[in-house]
Amino acid sequence: MTDTSATGPTSKPTDVLVNFVLDKSGSMGPLAASTIEGFNAFLDEQRAGTGKALLSLTLFDTSFDVRYVAVDLREVPPLGTRGNRYQPAGGTALLDAVATTIKGTDAWLTGHRAEFSGDVICVIQTDGEENSSTTTTLDEVNALITAKTAEGWEFVFLGTGTAAWTEGQKFSAIPQDARFAADADSLSHRAAYASVSRGMTSKRAHGGRYADSLRAEGLPEEAKEPRP
Repeated sequence: MTDTSATGPTSKPTDVLVNFVLDKSGSMGPLAASTIEGFNAFLDEQRAGTGKALLSLTLFDTSFDVRYVAVDLREVPPLGTRGNRYQPAGGTALLDAVATTIKGTDAWLTGHRAEFSGDVICVIQTDGEENSSTTTTLDEVNALITAKTAEGWEFVFLGTGTAAWTEGQKFSAIPQDARFAADADSLSHRAAYASVSRGMTSKRAHGGRYADSLRAEGLPEEAKEPRP
């Protein structure tokens, strides 16, 4: 895998396996349209990129739904369509969703080492606090993230709204400068997805650290203290 410790682009095209853990709890209802629009714009831009781009997608509410594991991004149907529905409801099983995604991706990589040698990136998006996981603790998730970071994976936390600040701080295994924030309005949410996509395009074209690409695209870092 590409050295993700670099602080700047390597000018080396990079294949990627993007693991998207996406909140569809009830509180995401007001942002459903902007989530669908933003995620589909991400898919469209990445389909046009060069090199290999694989996608895993896990949605979560009171439970979680593993939609795809390491499939060709070009084959993923648009979010909000019959084959890939997005209907916010229920609670927030964030920890179960993150742990299941990491373990599923790890298992896929174990069986496909000859097929993929690119970078693994996990994007975790939520607008609220964990309240529904049944099989995974926070300590277990942070331990998984620490172990996979040591293997070269990169994790990014994208919190939406002020309620997500507390949750972002709990993911202590993700560096502070890889935790980002967006306001809980449709315009800010769409802008965040646009930064996520442009940052991925830069990452794929030049290598380097994805969090640095996001920062270069103007995605706001999560504040070290909660906003009033």
